[in-house]
Amino acid sequence: MVAGSFHAYLSPALSGWNKRKLINLGWLIIGLIGGLIIGWRLRRPVPQSAPMSTALATDPNQASPTQDNIQSQQALQLAYQMASEMSRLKGGFLARTSHELRSPMSGLIGMQQLILADLCDSPEEERDFVKQANEAALRMVKVLDDVINVAKVEHGTSELALQSVQLNMVLLNLYTATHLQAQNRNLQLHIPAVNEALYVAVDPRRLQQALIHLVDGAIANLEDGSITVLLGAVDSASVQLWIDQPLPASVWHQPLDFLPPAIAPLESVLENTLEKAAIVQRVNTPFPSLSFVRVLAQKLLVSMGGSLEILSQQDSVLQNQTRIQCTIPRMIA
Repeated sequence: MVAGSFHAYLSPALSGWNKRKLINLGWLIIGLIGGLIIGWRLRRPVPQSAPMSTALATDPNQASPTQDNIQSQQALQLAYQMASEMSRLKGGFLARTSHELRSPMSGLIGMQQLILADLCDSPEEERDFVKQANEAALRMVKVLDDVINVAKVEHGTSELALQSVQLNMVLLNLYTATHLQAQNRNLQLHIPAVNEALYVAVDPRRLQQALIHLVDGAIANLEDGSITVLLGAVDSASVQLWIDQPLPASVWHQPLDFLPPAIAPLESVLENTLEKAAIVQRVNTPFPSLSFVRVLAQKLLVSMGGSLEILSQQDSVLQNQTRIQCTIPRMIA
């Protein structure tokens, strides 16, 4: 009875409370939930912006990843081809150097074998053979020195001392270094003076080596005629030196990997089956070849910013007249 009376009394109160407070309670719950959501959102780390590359990828002017891959592959292929070509040229240069040294080396061995086997006709001939063997050894050492110098310049272990050099002094030194060899072979050597105000930007020692290689090579392969070194075209950036000599252009133009046939196999020299005349011919054959001389001189000139060209003068009065054109950087005061 008491319970029933209490329920009867509480029911109107609850009904009134529900009517008055239910809406407020609902808004309170909604506000609490909204506050929790806003607080959680504020405490979350702000997501980083998209990388610039992603934004730029939508640019129609920007290359797509596929295009980048294609360009990278093409660059790698070009680099590989260049490396292969450089390797081939270096291999050809090494093979040609070895071949150039075979001639004096086998001639030197042959001369020594003739002396040791007492095949000389007289003491004078024996002494002459000793002299020729010594000269062959000295020439071989000179070629080795030239090759080593060029290799050092190409590799960067020998730095170039570029400076302003008077061209007239270069030509005077060239004449001093080569005119006796020309006289000994009854050749005429003409190196006229040039304007003393003309200067070039070179390493004087390397330029001298390149020019001496070319003139000495021509002298060694000529029996008569003349060699002329003269000033060619001059502009604000470069100076041209022309070396005119009566040798066909083909002897200067052999490819680097071309190996000329040997006079006789080295095995025949070692086995002592080569005749005396063939040994003497081998020793007296000029070396290095003119095409190898051109390669050495060209490498030196290129290292200083110059170039070398072999020009055949078909309209020349003299048959087989060839012009070697050396282009050298000019120094402007």
